[in-house]
Amino acid sequence: MTFVIQLIFLENLLWRICAMRNEPQFSQAPVCVGIDAGFYGTKLSFRREGSIVNVGFPSVAPPLPDGLSTTLEGLSANDSDLKINVGGTVYLVDTNDDGEVRGSVLRTENDSFPLTNEHTALVYAALVRSGHRRIDQLVLGLPLHTFKRYAGQLMQRFRGSHDFGYGAFTIGNVAVLPQPVGTFTYVRTMQPGYLKADTPKCIIDVGWGTSDVFVSSEKLQIDHSRCDGVPSGGAAAVVREVSLLLRSEFGGRFTNLDLIDRAMRTGQPLQHNGAPIDLSDFFNRVAHITVPVARVILTRLRTAEDLTVLVTGGGARYYLPALQETLGCPVTVVNDPRFANATGFLFAGEANCRK
Repeated sequence: MTFVIQLIFLENLLWRICAMRNEPQFSQAPVCVGIDAGFYGTKLSFRREGSIVNVGFPSVAPPLPDGLSTTLEGLSANDSDLKINVGGTVYLVDTNDDGEVRGSVLRTENDSFPLTNEHTALVYAALVRSGHRRIDQLVLGLPLHTFKRYAGQLMQRFRGSHDFGYGAFTIGNVAVLPQPVGTFTYVRTMQPGYLKADTPKCIIDVGWGTSDVFVSSEKLQIDHSRCDGVPSGGAAAVVREVSLLLRSEFGGRFTNLDLIDRAMRTGQPLQHNGAPIDLSDFFNRVAHITVPVARVILTRLRTAEDLTVLVTGGGARYYLPALQETLGCPVTVVNDPRFANATGFLFAGEANCRK
């Protein structure tokens, strides 16, 4: 599938999303699942008895050494541990959202991540967590700067039947969307008050390693000249800088970025060597990281005076002050920014099933 065809499909899909709210609901609805597998975390959204369920877990899938998976059979420390077989290699995925990620764990943080066996293992683990073995429509996401390169390959990879150690899973159709389109769809469905008819909408999606900019009218006319990806602008740069500041101020090792990120997101003190450290002040000490990224975004937008700007993603609050100052306009964090993309993918899949 060429990039032009992908964009036509995307705009047609968004048009169906626009019309979806006026269509009748049927009791025998197709099964749709939205999965946003990013560098930092994997998020999925699906329906259970009509209600939306969101599940998240760390994007960590270390391979088990040969023979160890058999040795550990039945001895997993947590029920949330899934042993996913991809190409003959078993990957251990802990799907407990509250589980502690060891500081020694290294995530795959490069553009080719969507084509790795680790990414495949994360998607398979998400399918297990959804509880659906027959999925009519699976919707995945990619950053804008890799969408053209990998969308077609992901659709081919996940369409069809799969057996990775938990029985057969069958996926009828696969769609891949730019990640911020998920939030656009989520906002259109759940927070339509943000979408004023006379103002283009700008979605800034701050992930772990990238930030994406998506601009569209309320009638779903995409302004391609103002859409772009910033590969180096994400939450990881902020959290790593905080780690360096902590090491300089308190001494010792601060290598577990997950613990630092969780403390900053939740407002809870960081527990380090048995002592609490308040990280609230560190939001004001990373402007030299966030402001340059905000300036790159402004360069792509050229101006924000004609836009309603919304920010989403797990790193949304890290960049909010810099975006407000640099863009010179109100910038609002969407409700549930962590799961907005995955939930939007679910809505997009349901819209596609209703065509």
